[in-house]
Amino acid sequence: METVLKLLGKPLRRLLPLVLIVLVVLAATYSAPLYAEGAANVGVSVGIAVRDNRGFPLIVRVEVSSGNGGLSIVGVRGDSLFRHSLRVAVYEAAWILGLDPWSLNYTVTITPLGEAGVLSGPSLSLAVYVATVSALTGLSLPSYAALTGVANPDSTVGFVGFIEEKARGAEEHNYTLFIYPALQDREYRVVRKSVHLGPYVFSTRGMASERRNFTGINVSMIQAASGPEVLHILANTTLPSTLTVYLTNVSLGGPYWILRDHMGRMEARIMEMLRNAEELRSMGTISARYPQISSIIEKSLEKALAYYGAYRNFSQQGLALAALEYLCESYRYAAYAYYLARFFTLPDTDTLNGIYMDYASKLSLLEKLASDLAERPLSIDQALLLADALRMLEDIGRDSRVVTLGLLAISNGFVNGAAIKASVSRIMAKLMSEACRAQAMLLLAASMEGGATVDFAGLVEDFRTYANLLYSYAREYSSHTRVFSEIVNMAGGHLWLAGKVNGNTTYSQFLRLGHLLESISYSQLYFALHPGVKEAYDVRYEALLKNLALYLQAAGGKPPAAVQWFIERALLYEKNESRIMYLEKALAYLKLYIAATHRVAHVQTSSETATMRSWPVNRGEISIVTLGLALWVLLPLVSIRREGRAS
Repeated sequence: METVLKLLGKPLRRLLPLVLIVLVVLAATYSAPLYAEGAANVGVSVGIAVRDNRGFPLIVRVEVSSGNGGLSIVGVRGDSLFRHSLRVAVYEAAWILGLDPWSLNYTVTITPLGEAGVLSGPSLSLAVYVATVSALTGLSLPSYAALTGVANPDSTVGFVGFIEEKARGAEEHNYTLFIYPALQDREYRVVRKSVHLGPYVFSTRGMASERRNFTGINVSMIQAASGPEVLHILANTTLPSTLTVYLTNVSLGGPYWILRDHMGRMEARIMEMLRNAEELRSMGTISARYPQISSIIEKSLEKALAYYGAYRNFSQQGLALAALEYLCESYRYAAYAYYLARFFTLPDTDTLNGIYMDYASKLSLLEKLASDLAERPLSIDQALLLADALRMLEDIGRDSRVVTLGLLAISNGFVNGAAIKASVSRIMAKLMSEACRAQAMLLLAASMEGGATVDFAGLVEDFRTYANLLYSYAREYSSHTRVFSEIVNMAGGHLWLAGKVNGNTTYSQFLRLGHLLESISYSQLYFALHPGVKEAYDVRYEALLKNLALYLQAAGGKPPAAVQWFIERALLYEKNESRIMYLEKALAYLKLYIAATHRVAHVQTSSETATMRSWPVNRGEISIVTLGLALWVLLPLVSIRREGRAS
C-alpha cells in the first residue's frame, strides 16, 4: 500500500485524503431499501384482487398534475365504495406531504392481470396511497412487492378480507414480498361493547378478523399499521419515533399570556362555588333527606379539587393549554356540586334564576367576542380557533334547550324529582365548562395578529365536499363490514348542522366550517376505531401519533393553536380510544391548516405546476465495513506523513 502511495506522487497524495473523505460520506449516506431487489418504479405499485377464491395482481399507476381535485380511474370499473376509497387515498397522500389536495388532479390507471370484472371494496386504496406519494415525491418503489389494505383517512391501515387468497395470489405471480394490515393474522370474536369517548358513549359491534392459514406460502409477509410504515418498508423512508418532537407544551408566553387573566377569573369562581357548595351541604338538609345527592356532591367536590391541583401544577410549570384543560374540568365539577347543593337546599326559583344569570351572561359575552372577531381579517390560526369556538357555542345553545325544558318543568311544578334536578345540574355544569373553554379560544384568537389572504368561502365549499365524501364512505363501509356505529351518525349530524347554518356572512361561514371539521373528525374516528377491538386501538394510536408528526412536519413543524389544543387534550386521557378521538380532531383541523397555507403560498407564487414534495429518506449509518476500509486507506497515509516529517 505504501509503495502505491509513493508512486502516485506528492500532489496526488495530497488530494487523496479529500477524495477518500468524499467516498466515505457517500457510502455513509447511501442505504438500499429493505428487500432491495428487482426493478424500481415511480408512481407504480401492485395491489391484489380476489375472484373465485384466487388472487391476482392489479398494477396501479398514478399520475398527478395541477388541477382542482379531480380523480380519473382508468382500466377497470368499480362500485361506489371502491371509488370513495381511492379518492380518500389520493387526498391523504397529498395532505401528508403538505399539499392542498384540490390543487391537483389524479389519474389512477389500473391494469388487472386477471379477470377483474367490477371491483368492489376499499382494499386497493393502500396501493393507490403509496403510488400517489411516490408520484408526488419521486420515491422509487420496488416491483417485487404486492400489498393490500384500507388507506384510512388518517393514513393508518384498515382491515381487509381474503388475506390468505391474496398472499397465495402474490406468490403465484412471483412477488416475493406481501404487505398486509397489522393484526390481521389473529382471530377475534364478534365484539359488542360500549366505547366511552369524552361525554359520548358509542356502541360498536362486528367481526374483527378471522384467523387465516398462512402455512405453505412461499412469500415474505409483513404487517403494516400505516401508509408511511409501508413506504418505510418499500423505500427506506424515515418514520418519526414519537410525536413529542413537535410538541413542546405551549407556555404562558407569546399570545398565550391572554389566558392568565381568564384562568385567574375561572379560579376565583371555582373557589367561590366550592365554598358555597360546602356551606350548603354542611347545613344538614341534603344529607338527611337526600343522602345519595349528598354523596354525589361530596365526590364532585373531591374531583374539582383534584383537577384544581393538577391545574396548579401545570400552571406553575407555565404550561398554558394543559393547565387550562384541567381548570375547565375543575370548573365543571365545582359547578355540578354547587348547582346540586342549591337545588336541594334553596327554593327552586332562586336556583333557576342563579343558573340562568350565570349562563345568560356567559353566552352573551361569548357571542359578542365571536361577532367582533369574525369581522376582522383573520390569520389561518385565528380562523381555526374561531371555527371550533363557534361550533362549540352552537352545541352549547342546542344542548341548553333540552335543559330549559327540564328547568321549566321544575319551575312550573310539573315535576319535583331528584333525578331531573341532578340531570339538569350535571348538563348545565358541562355546558358552563365548555363555555369557559370556548371563551379561552376566542380570547386567544383575538390576541393574535390577523391579516389572512385565504378565500375561506372556497375552503368551506371544498371541505363540505370532503365531509360528504368521508361520511358517505363511512356509512357505506359500515354496512359492508356488518359494523354499525353511532360515530357515523355523529358525522352525519354535524354535516346536517353545517347545511342548516343560515346566511352567507363571515360569521356563518366559520360556524359552518366548524361543523364540517367536526363531521370530518367523526368520520375519521370511525375508521380509526373499526372494528372495535382494544388491540386495534393500541396499534392505531401509536401509528396515528407517528402519522401526525409527519403531517405536522409537512405543515411547517409548529402546530397551530387549535391543533395543539386537541393534541394536548388527547394526552390527558388514559384510554387510547379517547386519545384517538382528540387526535382525529387535531388532524381534521390540521388538514384545513395545510390546505389554507398551501393556497396562500399558491397566491403569492402564482405557480401553475404540480408541486413536487420530498419525503424524509433514511440515510442510514456508517457501516463497519465502510469504516474499516477508510481506516485501512487512511492509516498508511498518516504513517507516510510521519516518516516524511522525521526525514
